[in-house]
Amino acid sequence: MTINPALFTSTRTGTGSDTWTTPRALFALLDAEFCFGVDAAADPGNHLCDVWYGPGGVKEDALTAVWSSPEPIWLNPPYSKLREFMAQAAHMAKNGSAPIVCLIPARTDTRAWFDYVIQATEIRFLKGRLKFGGAASAPFPSAVVIFDEGNRSGDEPRVVWWDWKKDLDES
Repeated sequence: MTINPALFTSTRTGTGSDTWTTPRALFALLDAEFCFGVDAAADPGNHLCDVWYGPGGVKEDALTAVWSSPEPIWLNPPYSKLREFMAQAAHMAKNGSAPIVCLIPARTDTRAWFDYVIQATEIRFLKGRLKFGGAASAPFPSAVVIFDEGNRSGDEPRVVWWDWKKDLDES
């Protein structure tokens, strides 16, 4: 029996890369809803907004920067630093940031989920497995996590089972 190492790690199988390029169709659907102004974890080759945090961006290190933007912030973090990025997103949201929309693995058994994702306003579990950057389907399910203190209603996040491809077809 062969065990898929991707089930036990944050890195992409075979490449050693921690860069999971956001599926363009999913980003376009979310961008139409939120109108992102900043990509909070990017580099010159993969940023999805004109303004980004990361190498070559307006802020070189997103984890030490204050995320200040009047427009919503997009975040598809390096999964090896998921906990740190979720901590930053939760902290920035609590301190008056614009909405922060995150694409992360739906690994609900991790400390990142119990410590930070649970503080979100909304969690959308995505139907099916995403294909990142034209690669084969991811070896894990994904979720869109939204931190938006301006739209909070109660202490618990709103949970949605999202068939985003159906919404894509209708847009």
